[in-house]
Amino acid sequence: GIDIAYPDITDCSNFTSSYVDTWFDLPCNGSINGQQDISAYVQRKWTATDQWGNSTTCLQYLYFHRLHVDDVFFPDDYSINCGENLNTNPSVTGAPYVEAFGIQWPIFPGAGFCEMQSAYVDQILPVCDGTYKILRTWTVLDWCIPTSPFPPFTNPRYFIQVIKIVDETGPVFTCPAN
Repeated sequence: GIDIAYPDITDCSNFTSSYVDTWFDLPCNGSINGQQDISAYVQRKWTATDQWGNSTTCLQYLYFHRLHVDDVFFPDDYSINCGENLNTNPSVTGAPYVEAFGIQWPIFPGAGFCEMQSAYVDQILPVCDGTYKILRTWTVLDWCIPTSPFPPFTNPRYFIQVIKIVDETGPVFTCPAN
């Protein structure tokens, strides 16, 4: 668990501990301390100081595994009634994301994954009176692997999200007095 992320500190007097993190981005084929396929790492410098001012330091490394297009999840299709807020922004309809630590991390707009980016193009298709669909084509590109339309490294990866706008209710009005 998370307890192993903290150093064991012992001293014969009261002490305090603190740390300072230094972030390092790595290039596509970078490695550190024998770790491969790493996107970045944090060098955490721990300092323990006792009540007399004596201090000791140690270094800890936290590694961030590189994510690839196959690690990306795409948003579900979305339906909006035209009487509602017609906001089709990805912040409402969903965007590609990765999962880590039980949290969904969107990768649109660029959210800290320098080696992987996403973009979209919308195509509006009329369906019937009062209804249309938006075909949102998502593109996710991994800058660290070759561009290829063929497995095992299909890059970029494409996904079509359907956003349906419907008008299923009649107008609301008040009749004039007789």
